[in-house]
Amino acid sequence: MNFMRKQLIFLAGGLILLSLAQPSMAVDRALWVSRGEKDNCSSFSLGYAWRSYALEVGFLNDVVYQNGIDYFGPWPDDYQLLGVEQRTSTGGLDLLFLVDLSKQFLIYGGLGLYYHELGQTVQDPDTGKKYNQYLTTETTLAHSIGLKYQWAKLQFGLGYHTIRGLNGQVGFVF
Repeated sequence: MNFMRKQLIFLAGGLILLSLAQPSMAVDRALWVSRGEKDNCSSFSLGYAWRSYALEVGFLNDVVYQNGIDYFGPWPDDYQLLGVEQRTSTGGLDLLFLVDLSKQFLIYGGLGLYYHELGQTVQDPDTGKKYNQYLTTETTLAHSIGLKYQWAKLQFGLGYHTIRGLNGQVGFVF
């Protein structure tokens, strides 16, 4: 609970600072990729900025498929419930707001919506074979903050995302 309170205070403070700053006009358009990690799971994103706004599509490879589970076959008539498991990697979309600190430095912050599928796992008591079928989609609100440095037409960045973790970015401005 204490960690959640700190995150909310951090997010509210960051959004207040971003709202007080002037919008970025140094970057007309930019495109970047990022690579990160959270909880030993790799993450990837692709972003596009136009003036002071950006969209970023991101993924976290946080699902492990098990060889002994049939994810596509029909369930047996008689089965034993084993529990709920994540079926797909987490993916989503972020809306970012960019702010000039100087001609070379930008800060950004944003909100995103991420989701993954959950599935019910069952086992056939006669054969021991396991099956998993779609149950529901779990959606999570995310936020991010970071710093970008522009050198000529190249852009380098470092950021933190609540779903995708700490990430490094490289891109170009055009």
